[in-house]
Amino acid sequence: MLGEVLSDRHGVDPLSLLHLESHVERRGAYQGGDVEVQLSRPRIQDTRAGRRMELDATVLEGARAIAWLQQTFLIRRVDEGVPQFRDSASTPLPPITGVSLERSRQIVNTQLAAPLRLDAFALASGDLNPIHSDDALAALAGLEAPIVHGQWTAAAVGALLGDGLSQVQARFLAPVRRGETLTVTAEVVARIAGDDIIEARAVSERGPVLSLKARRAAPTTALVFPGQGCQRPGMGMEGYARSVA
Repeated sequence: MLGEVLSDRHGVDPLSLLHLESHVERRGAYQGGDVEVQLSRPRIQDTRAGRRMELDATVLEGARAIAWLQQTFLIRRVDEGVPQFRDSASTPLPPITGVSLERSRQIVNTQLAAPLRLDAFALASGDLNPIHSDDALAALAGLEAPIVHGQWTAAAVGALLGDGLSQVQARFLAPVRRGETLTVTAEVVARIAGDDIIEARAVSERGPVLSLKARRAAPTTALVFPGQGCQRPGMGMEGYARSVA
């Protein structure tokens, strides 16, 4: 997707590119076969800060869709400098809705150290934009120093939420510096069809850097009757039949 944004036909200078939002949705299990990525035509909107570009991608294994992605980038105006996105922290992410809990349940409260070197993630992700690795080019882009890939931050925070994530929506609120310490908190705030709806937040000493919302599959639940000689065939089935769960 980054290659599409930076292709020659769009005339994009990599130093002007910022990643705003990421939405990843799992739609099927990967079976180990060859995959194909189908990109949509970019949707472009000119704003005061620059040109906003949104792309969708479907990941196919054979004829079967296994994932869908939507990424939003800003090709910023040089004369506007580096925009500050912290004001967008109050703007809600696209809805992953469910039934709100009367009281949220905290599941993460920890610190996360951003990497000092980003070569490995750049190679793994294919995002070789020099603003993540070269001090001089980052300075030319108006940055104090190279910044961490937004997708690294989203992936690192998502990994703290456990297995079974089927949807992840991330909004990048401010750049993360190399080696910076982030405080990450996450809470289960709602449920849908037994799955947890989680809201997470990463904050540096300078303020919020990431807002993330995810859907996590519920673990298998079993109702077990203990031994002790009191069990009988069909025990509990009347209650099972009455329960909507």
